[in-house]
Amino acid sequence: MVASACLTLAALHGLVWWRQREAWANLLFSLMAAATAFYAGCELWAIGAETSAEFGRALWWAHLLFWVLVVSLVGFELL
Repeated sequence: MVASACLTLAALHGLVWWRQREAWANLLFSLMAAATAFYAGCELWAIGAETSAEFGRALWWAHLLFWVLVVSLVGFELL
């Protein structure tokens, strides 16, 4: 439910940014919400992993998404 709420927020703020390209805060918030939703998906993927290689792949993607989340948060705070 949290992931679907994050994707809804990401879509709404993404559309606002699409219409007003100078509203960078909406783009960064959209990236944060999308990264959070996909991070939750990576956690589910890691829980269901059957091999250590699959778990490692899920963890790699989770780290990448967490990096996007942190960079977006810092950018959002600087605006």
